[in-house]
Amino acid sequence: MAQVDADLPPGWHRVASKSHPTKVYYFNEHSRITRWKKPLMSEYKKASKIRCRHVLIKHKDVRNPKSKRTGVAVERSRAEALEHIEGLLKQLKAERADRLEDKIAEMAGKESDCNTFKRGGDLGKFKKESMQKAFAKPAFALKVGELSGVIESDSGFHVVYRVA
Repeated sequence: MAQVDADLPPGWHRVASKSHPTKVYYFNEHSRITRWKKPLMSEYKKASKIRCRHVLIKHKDVRNPKSKRTGVAVERSRAEALEHIEGLLKQLKAERADRLEDKIAEMAGKESDCNTFKRGGDLGKFKKESMQKAFAKPAFALKVGELSGVIESDSGFHVVYRVA
Protein backbone atom coordinates (compact mmCIF):
# COMPACT_ATOMS: atom_id res chain seq x y z
CA MET A 1 0.00 0.00 0.00
CA ALA A 2 1.59 3.26 -1.15
CA GLN A 3 1.30 6.40 0.95
CA VAL A 4 1.86 9.93 -0.28
CA ASP A 5 3.86 11.95 2.23
CA ALA A 6 4.17 15.73 2.33
CA ASP A 7 7.88 15.38 3.19
CA LEU A 8 8.64 13.42 -0.01
CA PRO A 9 9.45 15.04 -3.36
CA PRO A 10 6.62 15.08 -5.93
CA GLY A 11 5.95 11.66 -7.47
CA TRP A 12 7.52 9.67 -4.62
CA HIS A 13 5.52 7.30 -2.40
CA ARG A 14 6.33 5.32 0.73
CA VAL A 15 5.46 1.62 0.28
CA ALA A 16 5.37 -1.17 2.88
CA SER A 17 7.76 -3.96 1.89
CA LYS A 18 6.24 -7.41 1.46
CA SER A 19 9.61 -9.16 1.75
CA HIS A 20 10.71 -7.15 4.81
CA PRO A 21 7.53 -6.47 6.86
CA THR A 22 9.21 -4.00 9.20
CA LYS A 23 10.67 -1.88 6.39
CA VAL A 24 9.37 0.58 3.82
CA TYR A 25 10.79 1.44 0.43
CA TYR A 26 10.22 4.41 -1.83
CA PHE A 27 8.69 4.36 -5.31
CA ASN A 28 8.75 7.10 -7.96
CA GLU A 29 5.59 6.94 -10.07
CA HIS A 30 7.19 8.87 -12.96
CA SER A 31 10.51 7.05 -13.40
CA ARG A 32 9.30 3.76 -11.79
CA ILE A 33 12.44 3.76 -9.65
CA THR A 34 12.33 2.01 -6.29
CA ARG A 35 14.86 2.45 -3.51
CA TRP A 36 15.27 1.82 0.21
CA LYS A 37 16.78 5.22 0.96
CA LYS A 38 14.27 8.02 1.48
CA PRO A 39 14.43 10.61 -1.33
CA LEU A 40 15.08 14.09 0.01
CA MET A 41 13.48 17.30 -1.19
CA SER A 42 17.00 18.74 -1.57
CA GLU A 43 17.70 16.17 -4.32
CA TYR A 44 14.98 17.79 -6.40
CA LYS A 45 15.89 21.45 -6.10
CA LYS A 46 17.23 23.12 -9.22
CA ALA A 47 20.95 22.45 -9.33
CA SER A 48 23.53 24.71 -10.95
CA LYS A 49 25.73 21.65 -11.56
CA ILE A 50 24.76 18.03 -11.98
CA ARG A 51 26.68 14.79 -12.40
CA CYS A 52 25.71 12.18 -14.96
CA ARG A 53 26.89 9.00 -16.61
CA HIS A 54 26.07 8.44 -20.25
CA VAL A 55 26.53 6.21 -23.25
CA LEU A 56 27.15 7.92 -26.60
CA ILE A 57 26.62 6.13 -29.89
CA LYS A 58 27.98 8.06 -32.86
CA HIS A 59 27.09 7.74 -36.53
CA LYS A 60 28.90 8.86 -39.68
CA ASP A 61 27.00 12.18 -39.90
CA VAL A 62 27.95 13.62 -36.48
CA ARG A 63 30.33 16.54 -36.03
CA ASN A 64 33.27 14.27 -35.10
CA PRO A 65 32.59 10.78 -36.49
CA LYS A 66 35.48 9.04 -34.74
CA SER A 67 34.97 6.77 -31.76
CA LYS A 68 37.12 7.79 -28.79
CA ARG A 69 36.88 4.21 -27.50
CA THR A 70 38.13 2.46 -30.64
CA GLY A 71 40.02 5.30 -32.31
CA VAL A 72 38.36 4.35 -35.61
CA ALA A 73 36.09 6.38 -37.88
CA VAL A 74 32.43 5.52 -37.31
CA GLU A 75 30.74 4.13 -40.41
CA ARG A 76 27.29 3.26 -39.07
CA SER A 77 24.30 5.19 -40.40
CA ARG A 78 22.09 7.41 -38.25
CA ALA A 79 19.36 4.72 -38.36
CA GLU A 80 21.82 2.00 -37.27
CA ALA A 81 23.09 4.18 -34.40
CA LEU A 82 19.52 4.90 -33.28
CA GLU A 83 18.62 1.20 -33.38
CA HIS A 84 21.75 0.37 -31.37
CA ILE A 85 21.13 2.99 -28.65
CA GLU A 86 17.47 1.93 -28.39
CA GLY A 87 18.65 -1.64 -27.76
CA LEU A 88 21.00 -0.43 -25.04
CA LEU A 89 18.24 1.65 -23.47
CA LYS A 90 15.96 -1.39 -23.43
CA GLN A 91 18.65 -3.34 -21.53
CA LEU A 92 19.05 -0.51 -19.02
CA LYS A 93 15.30 -0.23 -18.46
CA ALA A 94 15.20 -3.95 -17.66
CA GLU A 95 17.83 -3.49 -14.94
CA ARG A 96 16.90 -3.21 -11.26
CA ALA A 97 16.99 0.39 -10.02
CA ASP A 98 19.69 -0.35 -7.45
CA ARG A 99 21.96 -1.75 -10.21
CA LEU A 100 21.31 0.90 -12.85
CA GLU A 101 24.33 3.11 -12.24
CA ASP A 102 26.69 0.12 -12.26
CA LYS A 103 25.07 -1.22 -15.42
CA ILE A 104 25.36 2.06 -17.37
CA ALA A 105 28.99 2.40 -16.22
CA GLU A 106 29.75 -1.11 -17.46
CA MET A 107 27.87 -0.46 -20.70
CA ALA A 108 29.68 2.84 -21.33
CA GLY A 109 33.03 1.08 -20.96
CA LYS A 110 32.09 -1.43 -23.64
CA GLU A 111 29.85 0.56 -26.00
CA SER A 112 30.27 4.34 -25.71
CA ASP A 113 32.05 6.32 -28.43
CA CYS A 114 32.79 9.17 -25.96
CA ASN A 115 36.16 9.49 -24.23
CA THR A 116 34.28 9.11 -20.92
CA PHE A 117 34.13 5.36 -21.66
CA LYS A 118 37.37 5.21 -19.60
CA ARG A 119 35.42 6.44 -16.55
CA GLY A 120 32.29 4.38 -17.07
CA GLY A 121 30.60 7.25 -18.91
CA ASP A 122 31.05 9.61 -15.95
CA LEU A 123 30.85 13.21 -17.15
CA GLY A 124 31.70 14.57 -13.71
CA LYS A 125 29.89 17.67 -12.44
CA PHE A 126 28.95 20.12 -15.17
CA LYS A 127 26.95 23.30 -15.71
CA LYS A 128 24.11 23.48 -18.19
CA GLU A 129 26.02 26.00 -20.33
CA SER A 130 29.02 23.68 -20.71
CA MET A 131 27.10 21.10 -22.75
CA GLN A 132 25.23 21.20 -26.04
CA LYS A 133 21.67 22.47 -25.46
CA ALA A 134 20.18 19.32 -27.01
CA PHE A 135 21.99 17.30 -24.32
CA ALA A 136 21.87 19.70 -21.36
CA LYS A 137 18.14 20.42 -21.34
CA PRO A 138 17.00 16.79 -20.92
CA ALA A 139 19.94 15.95 -18.61
CA PHE A 140 19.03 18.79 -16.24
CA ALA A 141 15.36 17.71 -16.32
CA LEU A 142 16.29 14.30 -14.85
CA LYS A 143 15.94 13.63 -11.15
CA VAL A 144 18.78 11.98 -9.24
CA GLY A 145 18.64 8.25 -10.00
CA GLU A 146 16.60 8.74 -13.17
CA LEU A 147 17.41 7.43 -16.65
CA SER A 148 16.69 9.42 -19.82
CA GLY A 149 15.23 8.20 -23.04
CA VAL A 150 17.30 8.55 -26.21
CA ILE A 151 18.75 12.06 -26.57
CA GLU A 152 20.10 13.26 -29.91
CA SER A 153 22.84 15.90 -30.09
CA ASP A 154 25.44 16.98 -32.66
CA SER A 155 27.67 14.27 -31.19
CA GLY A 156 25.22 11.39 -31.72
CA PHE A 157 22.70 9.53 -29.58
CA HIS A 158 22.94 9.43 -25.79
CA VAL A 159 21.31 7.67 -22.87
CA VAL A 160 21.91 9.58 -19.64
CA TYR A 161 21.69 8.55 -15.99
CA ARG A 162 21.70 11.35 -13.40
CA VAL A 163 24.00 10.56 -10.49
CA ALA A 164 23.86 13.84 -8.52
